Parts: sequence; structure tokens; C-alpha cells
Amino acid sequence: MARQSTPSPFRPGYGSRPLVLAGREELQDDVDDAITLIAEERRAPNALIIVGARGVGKSVMLDEVARRAQEQHGWVRIHVQKDEASTLDERLIIETQNAHALLEQSSDERTRKMRMEELSLKGGLPFGGLELSATFRRSAPDTMAANPAIESTERLRALADLAVAMDTAVVITIDEAQDATKQEFGSFGTFGQEITRHDLPFLVAIAGLPSLDNKRLSTYFVRAERHEIGSLTREEARRALTEPAEQAGRLFDVDAAEVMLDQIGGYPFAVQIYGREAWRQSQGASTISLDAVRSALPAAARRLDRTVHRDHWAQASRAEREYLVAVADLARDRAPFTGGDVAQRVGKPVTSLSEIRARLLAMGALTYDGRQLAFATPGMGAYILRQVAHEDEPSLRPDPSGPLSEQPEHLRRRSPNPADGELGR
Repeated sequence: MARQSTPSPFRPGYGSRPLVLAGREELQDDVDDAITLIAEERRAPNALIIVGARGVGKSVMLDEVARRAQEQHGWVRIHVQKDEASTLDERLIIETQNAHALLEQSSDERTRKMRMEELSLKGGLPFGGLELSATFRRSAPDTMAANPAIESTERLRALADLAVAMDTAVVITIDEAQDATKQEFGSFGTFGQEITRHDLPFLVAIAGLPSLDNKRLSTYFVRAERHEIGSLTREEARRALTEPAEQAGRLFDVDAAEVMLDQIGGYPFAVQIYGREAWRQSQGASTISLDAVRSALPAAARRLDRTVHRDHWAQASRAEREYLVAVADLARDRAPFTGGDVAQRVGKPVTSLSEIRARLLAMGALTYDGRQLAFATPGMGAYILRQVAHEDEPSLRPDPSGPLSEQPEHLRRRSPNPADGELGR
């Protein structure tokens, strides 16, 4: 009988929570503080904004916000993932209606039988302690308004009334928020200001790429707690890699862990991809050896290419690709470099490339490591150089009349092996 394999403790799926959530302790502490502010002090916390490149765990952290609120207090969640198919208001209408129904179902028999259209309470509100007369509607609107912005606000108000009456709270999470327009955020911000003004029991957290800046957001988010999450430190990456394996009964050999950490480069998604491949290669063994890690590297690199690098390359315009090729060429030397070095390599003034660099940073393809420019994901540079070698696009070659005509390195050098572990740093 074949030996049954042990399930991998690594989870490289979209939004899948890793067993060890390393390097996000500060954000977790702020989440707990926000939950406590609602539950114990009856005050509305500032919204949370989580920004970072793809694969650093933004969606995971949104789920963590909801998970903590659910485990500690049983609060209901409204989750919206912004896409092109619908507006933010349209998604909020549907999810708010679902949350309203869930709260009603969870209420006790006495509360369920209360079907008065309006219930007026004066003073002593469960949240906010306002000295005014407030009107609570127990049911969400039955019909859809012609204006989704108005409709979403009315449904959120109805949900707030119900949450206050039931002495509970609601978590609102919005993912891919960089795709929402300023107008969409404006309509949600109208209700957000009511949250702040009346201390309504809502915890709001949104996540998006670095392009999610204050120019796009409404006034409600001006005082939000902004968290920019990115690569893990080597020690944080070590914990994220070795502790899940240890919990599952298989230790990393010291030299094997060090080699794998060199490949990962602190990228959280890569921890899960490389960790899973190493786990597969070590099935039947008591430890994860250096040989298992070396066998795992090519498959892990290919997986990262398919899930991250290909998307970034496909999104880039011709001018952006030219910039990325220059970055990849510089990264091969493993020496620090700046935007000025990239401009010199391209053969253009640095000022003429500032918008291109900004777009690539906003896309999450590039990042800053201090003052130095770097790829946001390990292996991106190697992937780009392989693409250029295979596609052989003349438009990506340096200008023959420019300073690079004598050293077109990205065309002369061999295509890198995926197992080489080029980190683009």
C-alpha cells in the first residue's frame, strides 16, 4: 500500500490565511484596538487602509479584521471586492441587504416579533450616548431606489439602526479599492461621516494597490489609519516558512531554510509557493533537506511566473516594458540602484520617466527599498529577461544612438535559469 502523503501546511491561494501570520503584528494590534473601541467604549474607530503590492497579504489582512471581530464578538461582515462589473454602491446594496437579513435571523424571538415600522428612543443610546431623539427603522428598504448611491446609504442606515438595537456591530471590508472612483468613495463617505458623527458601530477596512491615495478617497478616510505592508524581514520570513512546517511535523534543515529564504526575498506569497513545493519534494522524509529545496526551486519559480509576473508584464505598456527591462538588467548585477540609474540605462532624462516609474510603483511591479528601486516580487527580473529573449522585440532594445548601444546587456547575456533565484534587488 502506498504511503499516504502529509497535507502541506502552506497555502498559496488567493486570500488564504497562512498558518503563521508573521510581520503583521502592528496592524493586528490596531485591529484589536479598533474592535475594543467599539465593544467597550461605544465609539467609532477610524477606518483602516491597507495598501501594498499584489501578494503581500492585503486580502488576508481584511479577512483577519473580520475573523477577529467574529471570534471576539460575533459581529457580522459586509465584504465587497471591487470589480468592473458593478459599482461600489451596487455591491454594497447587495451585501448590506444580506447582512441585514443575517442579523434579523440571529435575533431572539422577542426581537424578531418586533415589526413596528419605527421605534423612537431618546438618549442613552447603546452607541454614542447622544442627547437627541433618534429614529430606528427595523427593516431595510424593500425596493431598489433609482439612484444606487442613495439606496446604498439608506440600506446602511437601516443596518446601523438594527445593529444598535441588537447591541452588536458590523465590519465593512472593501478589497481592490484602487479600482473604485472618487465619486464612488464620495457616496460611501457620506455614510462614513455619519459613522464618525454618531459613533455608529461600524469597523471599516479597505485594501488596495499603492495607487490608492488620498486624492481618490473621500473626506471620511482622511483620518484613517494607513498601513503600507510589503516584504517581510528575513527573520519574519523565516518564521513564516519554518514554523508551519514544524507545526505539521517536519523541520527544515538549517542550510535548506537559508537557501529557500534567499529565493523568497521576503515576498509573503513566495513563502507559500516555495514552502509548498519544498514540502512536496520532501514527502516521506522527517526533515526538509537541501536536496528537497533545490528540487523544489524550478517548479516554485514557474508558479510565481504564472501567478504574478505574467500579469505585471501583460499590463505594462511598451514604454513601461522598456523601463522594466532596464530595471531587470541593473538588478542582475545585485548592486543597489536608483531611478537615475535606470534613466541612464534607458538613455533618457530621469524627469521624462517619472510618470512611468510612478505607474509601475502604483501597479505593484516595483517598490522602493529605502532610496533604492527594486522589483516588488522575487524573480521578476529573471522573468522579464526571459520574455525579452524569447519575444526579441526591437522596441525594447536601447536606442542605438544612445549611451547603451555598446552594452545592450539584456540582449547579450544568457537567459537566467528560474532556479538561479534572481531577486531583482
